Amino acid sequence: MKKNINSKSSQAELEALFHSPSCHELKAQFCDIGRRLWQRAYVGGNAGNLAIRLGEDIALCTPTMVSKGFMKPEDMCLVDFEGNQLCGAKQRTSEILMHLQIMKRQPKAVATCHCHPPYG
Repeated sequence: MKKNINSKSSQAELEALFHSPSCHELKAQFCDIGRRLWQRAYVGGNAGNLAIRLGEDIALCTPTMVSKGFMKPEDMCLVDFEGNQLCGAKQRTSEILMHLQIMKRQPKAVATCHCHPPYG
């Protein structure tokens, strides 16, 4: 990922990052992780979320109201560290602010995952 891209970058630069091959690979990995979480019943319904830092103050995250077992790469969202959605057709997860607080407070935190196991 290009670490010099941030929330102040132009919309064209953000879109280029969001549609880049390396970002597509991360989106595909989110889909795989989501499918595994769903298959193991670590998430029920549309619960659970994933996020990964892509730059200084931007992150890729899963959408709201989509089962983690059935996500597609085109469902993902790009957000800034204030939770504003920068790219993506589907709406970002409503729980992104929790993920972003972790990344803000611990710069070594590159990715976050939380689950809602129905039996938990």
